[in-house]
Amino acid sequence: MTILKISLYFVFVCIPACGFTSEVFFVDSSHTFTKYEALDQDPDSLHTLPKVEIDGFPKQTIVPAQTLLGKALQHLENKSVSDAIRFFSGVQVKDYGGVGGVKTIDVRGMGSKHTSIFYDGVSINNAQNGTVDLGKFSLENIEMISLYNGQKSEILQSARDYNSSSSIYLRTKTPIFSNNNKTNLSVKFRAGSFSLLNGSVLWEQKIFKDISSSLNAEYIYSSGKYKFTKKRFSTSGILQWDTTAYRQNSDINALRVEGGFNGAFGGSTNGNSFGKWQVKGYYYQSNRGVPGPVRNNVFNSSARQWDRNGFIQTSLDGSVNNLYSYSVKVKYANDFLRYADYDPQTVQIDNSFWQQNIYTSLANKFSAFKWWDISFATDFTASFLKTNRRDMTISPQRFEGLAALSNHFYFNSAKIQASVLNTTIKSSGQKIINKFTPSIYISYTPFKDLLFYAFNKTVYRMPSFDELYYSDMQIPALKPEKSIQTEIGVQYEKQWEYVFFKLKTEGYYNFIDNKIVLIPRGNSLYRWMVTNIGKVQMGGIDVAGDISFKWENSLYVSALATYSFERAMDYSDPSNDRIYKKQIAYTPFNTFSVRSEIGYKWFSFSYQCMYVGERYENSENIESNRIDALSLHDISFLFDFGKIKLLHPVVMFEINNIFNKQYEIVKNYPMSGINFSLTLRLGISI
Repeated sequence: MTILKISLYFVFVCIPACGFTSEVFFVDSSHTFTKYEALDQDPDSLHTLPKVEIDGFPKQTIVPAQTLLGKALQHLENKSVSDAIRFFSGVQVKDYGGVGGVKTIDVRGMGSKHTSIFYDGVSINNAQNGTVDLGKFSLENIEMISLYNGQKSEILQSARDYNSSSSIYLRTKTPIFSNNNKTNLSVKFRAGSFSLLNGSVLWEQKIFKDISSSLNAEYIYSSGKYKFTKKRFSTSGILQWDTTAYRQNSDINALRVEGGFNGAFGGSTNGNSFGKWQVKGYYYQSNRGVPGPVRNNVFNSSARQWDRNGFIQTSLDGSVNNLYSYSVKVKYANDFLRYADYDPQTVQIDNSFWQQNIYTSLANKFSAFKWWDISFATDFTASFLKTNRRDMTISPQRFEGLAALSNHFYFNSAKIQASVLNTTIKSSGQKIINKFTPSIYISYTPFKDLLFYAFNKTVYRMPSFDELYYSDMQIPALKPEKSIQTEIGVQYEKQWEYVFFKLKTEGYYNFIDNKIVLIPRGNSLYRWMVTNIGKVQMGGIDVAGDISFKWENSLYVSALATYSFERAMDYSDPSNDRIYKKQIAYTPFNTFSVRSEIGYKWFSFSYQCMYVGERYENSENIESNRIDALSLHDISFLFDFGKIKLLHPVVMFEINNIFNKQYEIVKNYPMSGINFSLTLRLGISI
């Protein structure tokens, strides 16, 4: 409670005490303080804003991230967040099909529960099952997506950032106004295959010179009925049956609304206090079918899911002087989930879950010397869950405290970050868990365009509420998973007058001990036990190359390619030859992706290709468990007509899976074939 009181004190006492001035400053993802100045140009065109960096706040990231932003995201904005993240190396996305299908992410075979999702710098917590459904987030209001292996390795960050094996940061659009305009309004309508209807509106308003607001609302509907072909082979490879059908119970009806206020304070007039603040509210609701597996000539499912998710969060990032800076975050989230299945052939179920989450964070940075920074961050999280399940007599609660102490050393060509994280957790009916986990990050720049880096990090993943309380056989002594990550990488980056080039190669080794394993009991999908028996070793190489060419303001060409090789072996049971030292579930040996664009004035064309090698649905690598390799190709055409009087029309036509590939990402969950969509966007700035 002490951490909570301190955080609330900073939000409600310190913020009003800060004086506002006329100059506007923002803090970018590296906490570099930057002054943005509006350009006297066409407000509807895309600009690169001039940047003035203030001495004393150098870029702190040691290990570079994979990032999507700008035009790369513009061609992907009709896709989900998970579709965009597929183009990062080392990433696998589990997709159960259709617009409404659940979508989770797995980075380097660690599992979805080892990846944290941050929305505008604040973590999204799900104490019930430990995963985040990325299908609930749209690219409509996202300006940048970043993936960090290990952690962000910045000096000023919350303790939660130190508690992840990998992290995805989603940054929403910050309103930008020019030519003395005060209002930006954008309306989008999209229609496409499978009865897709999608509409959205984005309203940005300049309230004062240093305060603005934004409101974004989006509605989406789809029947989810797409044709697929399913084949079944015998163990000897003989075709037993070949059926073409329509995917059933894959519809979705969803609404997302989010809005907030952005502001900045301080400036060079007093030289003592400057920074930025944000208040954001988010609401999502959906009614969707839950498509089941297609097997044994069963093509339909009666399961449905209802979601209501909402949160309000506030953040404050600032500096008192060149010696001290701070970051404060406070969040309250309320989530409702109802899952019902009345299929008479299975166990009938109608369960509802209510989850509440309170989160506070206070991070401090002290600059002892020019070559040495010290940071101390404390987080507090309280999670509460209630359910109507008749077999559950407990309403789980969890209180989590995180404290991270980090030292950053800066030399002429090298940077070092050494940190230790203390995690203290008390869950209902469980003993207090207290763990210390270290990490070290090193980078070396022998000359301007070449960067070498490495890190080693230990993380404990605590069991989720589902794992602790909702299994058929509860294990009171269930231990947290322990992971150890090691990475070595090199990056070369060069900027010429018209050409930009970047090449990055990383080698890694990860180890998970006490891996939590779910074991089915009987024939029901709702009876299972959970225990610690797993040991997994993962090693691989990730390669990413990026090249772009731009000629003045008329012609540009860009291409981004990634390749990953991974060997993730199951070491759980040496006595079981069927799974010992075999590739773990849903982890391909090889993945490859390409994104390319070519644009001339008002027209641009994008081509995307993704290859995922063969993989298995579990650690028993036999033919009946094999999932075929897949190769998908998408194209899109973008027509940006610029400003026509007050309106700025943009039209995009896209074709996905242009070769009508029949494929599965999750075994027995067929994905859609070729599909189309047409988008019209109208923008106005006054």
